[in-house]
Amino acid sequence: QCHFYSDEKQRLSLARQMQIASLHNIRSNLRYYARKKPDIFNPIVENITAFIKQLNEAPNIESFMLIEARARQHYYSAFNQILENSAFSFVKRTRRPPADPLNAMISFGNTLLYNLFLQFIYKTQLDPRIGIVHSSTQRSHTLNLDFADLFKPLVVDRTIFTLINTQQIHQKEHFEASENGGIYLNETGKKIFLQAFYTKLNSKIMVNLATSEGWNPMPAMLIH
Repeated sequence: QCHFYSDEKQRLSLARQMQIASLHNIRSNLRYYARKKPDIFNPIVENITAFIKQLNEAPNIESFMLIEARARQHYYSAFNQILENSAFSFVKRTRRPPADPLNAMISFGNTLLYNLFLQFIYKTQLDPRIGIVHSSTQRSHTLNLDFADLFKPLVVDRTIFTLINTQQIHQKEHFEASENGGIYLNETGKKIFLQAFYTKLNSKIMVNLATSEGWNPMPAMLIH
């Protein structure tokens, strides 16, 4: 692990693959909704594909992260079309503190995923302080951020889409304002989110990597 981090060429290669995988999963979400609304989502899918191609040509990790950030902006621009509830409209991504219920859910779900991967890493011989994409100087643990970024679209975002579009969670009932001006899930809201989050984790999907741009051809694999 230390060798990969210190060897610029190997770290660059692995970081590129991880960032491509992250955007591939973002694109998979968009393609799901493009089946019903192709005029709206297909242009955004094409933009994400263009960003994946840029990742294949980017010269360094700083470029990877900039491209990934731009791709996420395009992805977030589709949220208001995905979500069928005006109470959860997306304006912009806010974190500390989250400014609205949608950002509160994104932040809560991301934190759950970060902590989950940290637990997984502790069960291995890997060091969570040594990331591949995220620099080890950014914070105490970074490897869990790298892994979590791959699965945010598949786990966190899909959990949010399901909860809002099936009206399992409501703005007035499941959120509260804090003294720092942020909006957070209340205890009931957290319980609802946690149940949906772990249900999503235990679901199974088929992914055919042979048809995915940016991946080396291999048989379809089952992700659990």
